[in-house]
Amino acid sequence: MKEKIVLLVIIAIAALAPHASAADQFQIFVYDSDRNLVDGAYVEVWDGSIKADDGKTENGGVFDTWLERSIRYRIAAKKDNQEGEWNGFPENNEIHIYMHIKVNA
Repeated sequence: MKEKIVLLVIIAIAALAPHASAADQFQIFVYDSDRNLVDGAYVEVWDGSIKADDGKTENGGVFDTWLERSIRYRIAAKKDNQEGEWNGFPENNEIHIYMHIKVNA
């Protein structure tokens, strides 16, 4: 009888505990305006107004990061006089950002 009560308590605690979303590893590919992958592009990953990650592309224009599929992100990339942005919920484990030449207003 005690075993059943303990089991019920464990089940109740597990059901009431908040469930954390698991992050998955993503690769962000950054391209210049000529559609070439860019090493050394600065990437910022935003979760609303919170910067979740940042760094530079390496290994042929790739920035590795961990993202949760349930969060809408804004990811910006820039290098020299080029910039690009991606917005959305990450689906597959690759995100592609195509930069364009900045136009000064």
